[in-house]
Parts: sequence; structure tokens; C-alpha cells
Amino acid sequence: MRTALAATVILLCSGASAEARDKKVPLRWNDLAPYVNGKKMSAVLADGTRVEGRAISVEPDGLAVIVARSSGKARFQGKSLLPRSSLTTIRIGHTGWKWKVIGPVAGFFGLGALGAFLGARADPNHFIIMSNGTAIGILAGVAIGVTAGVLIGRWADHHYTTIEIVP
Repeated sequence: MRTALAATVILLCSGASAEARDKKVPLRWNDLAPYVNGKKMSAVLADGTRVEGRAISVEPDGLAVIVARSSGKARFQGKSLLPRSSLTTIRIGHTGWKWKVIGPVAGFFGLGALGAFLGARADPNHFIIMSNGTAIGILAGVAIGVTAGVLIGRWADHHYTTIEIVP
């Protein structure tokens, strides 16, 4: 029982810190297209305007983006061209799938077993196979475990690449 609980805690808490998961890549403007085209991105322009959206294409005079959010709403809306001269850093988001699967499965079995153990301790009277406390413990453990696993899995599978544009 303790081994299952320890394994669950280790699996759910073993995600690397966000800083360690960020990759930093220096690129020239001409080499930028394969890294950004069609990807979710965010950038802070030279004037301090923050822009988030999906990059469409890299053009000689700027980056074409479908803007989802912008701190300068009047300036950037819908399809916009971010001027090349005001871009120094672009952050690209990637999502994976591994921890989105492992997290809920580990939470289901680990916290389900813990819930069964605690429920059986709280209500030792059993009917045929298990007590009401065991059943409630399993249900609560599974619900909490799957929910925590999904949230932790989503967090662990977000990775970012920070692109520094070099002259």
C-alpha cells in the first residue's frame, strides 16, 4: 500500500520546473519560418505591447499573425503583421500527450487504492466483499486522483521554445 502511494506521489510530482522545460534558440530571421508557422506564439514588442496568437507566415518586413489577445487592442486585431524591427523574442508553445495519459491513470490507481485503504480503516464492518467505507473511499480516491492527474498532466505537457532573433 505504501509503495503504491509513494509511486503515485512520485509520478504526479515529477514534472520538471517551467524554467527547465523552456528551450532557448537563437535564430536569424531567414531561418524563423519552420519554427513559427502555424504555431501558437506570444511576443512582447519593442514598445511593450504583448501579442498572443497563431503565426501564419514569416515575411521580409514582419511576422503575419492571427491575433487572439493583445494589450494594444486598437493596434493589433485579427490578422496583423508584427513589424520585424519591433520583434526581438518570440515564445512558441508546444503540447505533448505523455503526462496527459500517465497522470490520470496513476491518480486512478494510486489514490483509488489509498481511498480504499482509508475507507476500510474508517468503516471495518463489511458486507459480503467490502464495507460502505471502502466503497466511498475508492470513489473519492478515484475522483480526486483522476482530477489531480488531469491537471498535473496538462501542466507537465506544456513546453515552450523561446526564440531570440539575431541580426
